[in-house]
Amino acid sequence: MDGHRVANPRPCDCVGGAKLTGYDYDDHHPTNPLSLFWIQTLLNAEQEAQKIVQKARAYRVQRVKDARSEAQKEIEEYRQKKEEEFQRFESEVQLPSDYIIPLYSHIPAAMISNNLWRCKQHSGINAQAEKDAEKEIEGKLKEIDEAGNKSRDKVIQDLIAAVTAVKAEPHINSKTVKK
Repeated sequence: MDGHRVANPRPCDCVGGAKLTGYDYDDHHPTNPLSLFWIQTLLNAEQEAQKIVQKARAYRVQRVKDARSEAQKEIEEYRQKKEEEFQRFESEVQLPSDYIIPLYSHIPAAMISNNLWRCKQHSGINAQAEKDAEKEIEGKLKEIDEAGNKSRDKVIQDLIAAVTAVKAEPHINSKTVKK
């Protein structure tokens, strides 16, 4: 007789409706303390898993809220920075002394020609950029002149040689007439 087999098997319908035959039914019966222990262990594990999932969800929700608030804070800082820049720019903008206010004063300043406005900060930047560009152009022109002066004689000789040494040949597409 085998330790797991019963000499006279009888069906057991107490475990999930399954009919077990040929095994020791007492080991599988829900009232067995060992079965109750494993069932309780599984229930505890399931509860722990649910707690972990809930904590993860709460953590994720909190992270999303934190990210939104951080983004909102950055947006507000950027908005304030640009507002300060605009206020500083607006305070530097001056009308020319000979400018006559137009009859249609409801026209926004942005629509009035840029030539009518002077800005200390931005006009200085443009003037400096123009000076730098002029210096760069002058330097490049000097380099080109120097290179031209170095090889001027050779270029002239090559041009004269090319013009005076003409080889008269028929074009490759022309037909030759045989006599």
